[in-house]
Amino acid sequence: MKNRILTLFVVLIAGLSQANAQAQCQAMFQANGCPQVSFFDVSYSDSMDPIIAWSYDFGDGNTSTSANPSNTYSANGLYLACLTIQTSSGCSSTFCDSISINCIGGQGSCQADFVVDDSSSFCPTFAFFDMSSSAAGISSWSYDFGDGNTSSASNPSHTYAANGTYNVCLTIIANDSCSSTICNNVVVDCLGGQGSCQANFAVDDSSSVCPTFAFYDMSTAGAGISSWSYDFGDGNTSSSANPTHTYASNGIYTVCLTIIASDSCSSTYCENVTVDCIGGQGNCQANFSVDDSLSNCPTFSFYDMSTAGAGISTLSYDFGDGNTSSSANPSHTYAANGTYTVCLTIIASDSCTSSYCQTVVVNCIAGIEENAFENIFVSPNPANSIINLNLEQAYAIQYRIVGLNGSVYAIGENPATSTHTFDIGVLSSGMYLLDVQIEGTRQIIRFIKE
Repeated sequence: MKNRILTLFVVLIAGLSQANAQAQCQAMFQANGCPQVSFFDVSYSDSMDPIIAWSYDFGDGNTSTSANPSNTYSANGLYLACLTIQTSSGCSSTFCDSISINCIGGQGSCQADFVVDDSSSFCPTFAFFDMSSSAAGISSWSYDFGDGNTSSASNPSHTYAANGTYNVCLTIIANDSCSSTICNNVVVDCLGGQGSCQANFAVDDSSSVCPTFAFYDMSTAGAGISSWSYDFGDGNTSSSANPTHTYASNGIYTVCLTIIASDSCSSTYCENVTVDCIGGQGNCQANFSVDDSLSNCPTFSFYDMSTAGAGISTLSYDFGDGNTSSSANPSHTYAANGTYTVCLTIIASDSCTSSYCQTVVVNCIAGIEENAFENIFVSPNPANSIINLNLEQAYAIQYRIVGLNGSVYAIGENPATSTHTFDIGVLSSGMYLLDVQIEGTRQIIRFIKE
């Protein structure tokens, strides 16, 4: 297996330049809400190479293959949510961000959030902008910049003294004592003329080798790599470039590799590994597809796609509205609009158990007021110097203009009007995101600067 994997990697590396020339893609999402968090796909792919598959891991054991799913977290905590996309040409990309849940337990609703201007022109000084929300108002902010320095300002700036990846955390306390924390990584790589580096690894996680997994370093560094550090997510680590690791129990583990280059450049990359083979049970995987076409809404048809070497003895669907079914390919009619998490659990003949969930959106039932921002759009698009955000009626907005690399190029608030104008003349050519909040509703629109 290892020789076959390594051979494949050589082929992939040899064809990397050609593949990149044919297709480019970048996974990215936005998220808001608590404890039900709505995820919005804002991934990028070339118009001739559309995205055909989405795979979310919400960090709490739940997953989804929808482009814009929602997930309800059951406990407070900090979760690492990841989205992986794949295009029609095979281009694949993964993006991860932390989700802070702290609204469970009776306190008022509040959500810490911030954006950072990490453009290379300002490095090693970074500007942080508070995007937190609280109905009761925020009484205090506390930033931890990950290098031992802190700030109580709402929109601070900070200058780093050394290259590295820093975990920056913002904690807010609201006037009703609600507390919320969110953390994001900031990469500093501009000091001392040091070169660029990027951690990356591949993993052989095929069922034939589980629970022992082989990890293969795919990192790059112009100056060469001086050290590797794997964290396998179960308390074990390794300093080898290509280690193997055996897990002791089933679960989803976040594996991270941190590299340090010879010029002190540092980079970290993480992805999840699923262990489901321990316990003597055979291999099985629950899966289903759903016909959610608008013509059939609010009735949806579900089709079992599960696999089990020993055969499946029982199936159980939970449609997310209190109804269930034990049929392999059931249909279900929803009574109200909403986003429902549908789960299928199978039990194989050898007692292997597996569950799979995805969201179903019902929005066709009469009696619900139409979204006031349904016809929001940007014009002209593409544009050279000015873009206009066009609304159906006058609304005040909060906005930011974000690059596909996560850099924030503009941020602010506008008074109520039906047309909001933005000067984009200073932006370089490329695709950007206009992230707009209107009365608590977030809209994200792509536009192209020519």
